[in-house]
Parts: sequence; C-alpha cells; structure tokens
Amino acid sequence: MFSIVLCILLCFVFNFWWKRKCYDPHGPPIHPGALPIIGNAHQFLGDGLKLWKFLKELSYFSLKCGGVSTVYLGPLHRIYIVTDPDDCLTLSNACLDKPFIYDIVKEWANNGLITADVSIWKPHRKLLNPMFNQKILHENLEIFNSQARRLVEQMSVELEKGKFATHKYIVSNSQETVCQIILNLTSDTFDDVIKGYSKATQDLLDVFIAKSQKLWLHIPFIFKRSSYKKKLDRSIEITTAILNRVIQNQKAELKKSNFTVNANRAVTFLDLMLTVQETQGSFTDDDIREHLDQLAFTAFDTTTETLTFGLKLIGSNERVQQRIYEELKEVLGDTNADVSRYDLPQLVYLDAVVREILRTYSTVPFAARKILKDIKLKNYTLRANSIGAISVFGIHRHPIWGADVEEFRPERWLEPSLAFNDNPSLFAAFSLGKRNCIGKWYAMISIKTTLAHLLRHYRLYADDKKMTVKFDVSIRAIAGHEISLERR
Repeated sequence: MFSIVLCILLCFVFNFWWKRKCYDPHGPPIHPGALPIIGNAHQFLGDGLKLWKFLKELSYFSLKCGGVSTVYLGPLHRIYIVTDPDDCLTLSNACLDKPFIYDIVKEWANNGLITADVSIWKPHRKLLNPMFNQKILHENLEIFNSQARRLVEQMSVELEKGKFATHKYIVSNSQETVCQIILNLTSDTFDDVIKGYSKATQDLLDVFIAKSQKLWLHIPFIFKRSSYKKKLDRSIEITTAILNRVIQNQKAELKKSNFTVNANRAVTFLDLMLTVQETQGSFTDDDIREHLDQLAFTAFDTTTETLTFGLKLIGSNERVQQRIYEELKEVLGDTNADVSRYDLPQLVYLDAVVREILRTYSTVPFAARKILKDIKLKNYTLRANSIGAISVFGIHRHPIWGADVEEFRPERWLEPSLAFNDNPSLFAAFSLGKRNCIGKWYAMISIKTTLAHLLRHYRLYADDKKMTVKFDVSIRAIAGHEISLERR
C-alpha cells in the first residue's frame, strides 16, 4: 500500500515539476497533444510516412502561431519550431552549435562540416569556402555534361515502355559524378572503387534511416548490440580504407608535380584540400577524409532526391516542360551541345524551375541548432539549454509567398514583386546564415546540367498528385514517383 501511495505521490510531484518547467509566459505556444512527462514524444513515433506528416503539422502550427512554436521530447528536451524567415536567420547566426539530434551520424561524420564543433568548424569552413566557388565548379562542367549524357543513354532503355522508377538510374549516375569531381576517381576505377564506396555509402544511409525511425537505437547500450552497429562499423571501415588509399595516391601524384594539377584534367576538391594541407599545414589526413566523406555523401543524396522530385514535377506540368525546352533550344541550339559556363546564366527559366523544385520539395526540411543562451526573436524569447529547429518546409510555406504557396509555379521566381527579392531568407533550401550548405553551387550546376540534357532528348509524362513522400534522414518519394519517356 505504501509503495502505491509513494508512486502516486512521485508521479504527482514529477507532473507538477514538468508543468512548471514547460510554463514560460514569454515563450511560444506548445504544439497540441503534449502529455505530462513525455511531452510530444509519442507524436514522433511511427514510420517515415507518419513522421513526415507530423513534421509538416509542426510547421503549419508554427506558422499559425506567428512563426514559432514549442514541442517537448520528454521532460529534458525543449525544441522550438521556427518558421518565420527573419527569426530563422537570427537563430542560424546566433547559434552555430549542433544538438544531440545529429548524433545519428556523429560516429561516422565525426569532425566533418555537418557535425563538427564550432571550434573546428569555423577555421575549416574558412579554408573550404574558396574551393566551392563557381569558378572551380565551372572547371568540372565537362564531367557534369558527360555524366548527364550518360544518364540520357542509360534511360533510353525505358523509352515508350510505360512508367518506370528513375531513382535507380539517378543514384548510380550521381554517385559516379560525385566520385569524379570530389574524389578524382576516373572511369578506370569505377568497378573496383566506386562500386565498393557506393555500396558502403548506401549501407551507411540504411543505418542512419533506421536510427531516425527507431528511437530505441539512440540508447547506446541497445545500439551497440544491434545488427545496425555491425553494419555501421563495417561500412565505416570500407569507406575509410578506400578514402585513405585515394588520398595517399593523389598526394603522391601531386608531389611529383610540385602540387600542380595536370592541365589535362579539372581540379578536384581533393586536389585543393591536399594543396592547402601542403602549403598551410591546416588539414590532417583524417580531416580531409572526413570532409570528403561528408561532401560526397550529402552531394549524392541531396542531388539524387531533388532530381527524382524534379522529373516528377516537370513531367506533371506540360506548360513548364515546354517552356524549358524552348529556352534550351534558344540558348543551346544543337541538341548535343554541352552546357557551358556562359550558357548557365542565360538559362533563366530553368534556374527558376530548379529553385521552385527545391522550394516545393526541400530534401532537408529541417536544420537544428543548440541554444546556449537566451535568443530574442521578434515576438518570443528562446530559452537557453534548448534546441532551435529551423523549418525549411515552413519557411517555404510562409504566407508571404502568396495564396498559391502550395503550388509548383516556377514563374513566381521571375516576377519583380517576388517577396524573395526583398528577403533572401525566404529561400532556405541550402539552410541559412553562416553555417549554411557549402555545396549550393555544386547542387545547382549538377541539377541544371542534368535537366538540360534530359529535356532536350525526352518528353516526360507523370502525375505528381499520386506521389507519396516519407522522412528519414531527408525526404524521399517512395511511391507514385514513376515517369514515362518519349523521344523528342
């Protein structure tokens, strides 16, 4: 009897403490459905479909509350959902540390740009920024073009056969592109290195997806004894061995030429990192490997999913597709011509289409920051020792975009009155602030070049209304994303 009374009393005291902890007269509203002690944790449970539905609900509720709302993961973790563009920029620049949420990939990513502590991230980002400018990427346009042609050829087997899933073609093509531009792996090494690296990368992704959906895997004791831990260790061992070999081989080649890249090939990111290591002593081999691993992984994953969504959206909008085709004919002329550095700025409508794809389906719909001190926003104060979740999905659904915010309409990017012209924070597909995505120009050039080649050769047919999307590490189309092709 005494034990029962004691349990009831403890529950009462804990519940009272939890309510006092959650109460903040100057804080944003708590998302509906929060329960005593566990908060909103139960609403995050379920598969990727359910999770994506709930994450969208969080964003819409935040928008209704003026751009900020609150959720609780148990009694210890308070998360602010921020959707106001100005507040998101304030949060992004004031808080650069990453919270525990990123621990899903920390064992693999370690000190790469995504997960590194600020003390490491800041000097490394400063060194890496010059490597990702448009000039460097333009030097690799020959690879972007040849890979786009390769994709056109690979997809030709599906001509007039009805609907098919594009993902398998885009995945392998994107991996090959990444391996050439970032790692300097040529076609001679595709079979023995790229395939091995690609397989290990896919296994890593499977582990990250499992950890994002199965909350019990976040408990170290359980994860260490699971099959996923073995899979993670094996994949890390493979990618580490491959990248170490690539780094040493490339370092030896550059030393022979006194760190001058052969004029017959483009400069890769690996070349640039090794040159900085040699001239400034700023990177260790482990630093280079971790940066390369993260860059290759994120570049492959985000461009793959964006192209999958993009082909579906374009194939569902004949008017948009025809306008892209007419612009391509006007700018490029010959259907087999390469896309040059001078052509890219002239493909104005295609650029608008790519931006609208990224606005409609941002593959990374949330970014999170650790709040170490109180942050004053326009209407609320975010308390220290909390997490700030920047909802990219919410920013891209903000009412300022107009009544047609849910529609795929590339023309909005060409209108002088577009609110984005006055507030760049309205477009957050590559995150916001100082710790934004370093690979923005890689993604834009890769996607535009690929679409330019595909749409000059094929007419696409699709129905985006039948597409089903889930969330794990990023958002992915898992059903209804098939298209069909017809040669132009």
